[in-house]
Amino acid sequence: MNHTNSPDNKADDLKQAIDNQDIYAVKCFVVDQQNLLPKAWLDEPLESFCAILQRSLQTSHRIKRQLIAPNVEISYQLGVWEGSLQTFRMLYEEERKERDILEMAVSRSPNAENILQSLYHHHDPIGHGELADRLGMTYSELTNEMQPIVRCGAVSASRTGCNTNYTLTTAAKRYCEKYE
Repeated sequence: MNHTNSPDNKADDLKQAIDNQDIYAVKCFVVDQQNLLPKAWLDEPLESFCAILQRSLQTSHRIKRQLIAPNVEISYQLGVWEGSLQTFRMLYEEERKERDILEMAVSRSPNAENILQSLYHHHDPIGHGELADRLGMTYSELTNEMQPIVRCGAVSASRTGCNTNYTLTTAAKRYCEKYE
């Protein structure tokens, strides 16, 4: 799915709505942009999302600078939009850090890549024993391999009684998609 044309295509419509003091059109623009951000976050590669986010922030700043007679409601709506953009910018920066840590951790362990890819292709949480069987490892070998992988934030581990289930984090899923 391509979200790259999101804010710029509608920026002229937004400027026109602001000039006309059309609060409803401004609200519609903001809601549309708020709906596009999560979709782009989930569907686009991280670098593409960063480009979308940067263009959106630039558009937001440019439009705010061009307001001649600020309308309180229009200013509020533009603030809501920018708040959404800033939230996703923080998410992007955090995921980028996580991915860097993940890449460093995977480079240190010869089995980490196989473990991550196996979890990625399983799609659901998988138990420790089942994962060990899939990988042809003993229970204790997998335990030793999983500790740094869980510590670096690539996999979340949840315990139910004596059973441990593993799930990939968002950063690890993106990593697996990139290197698949």
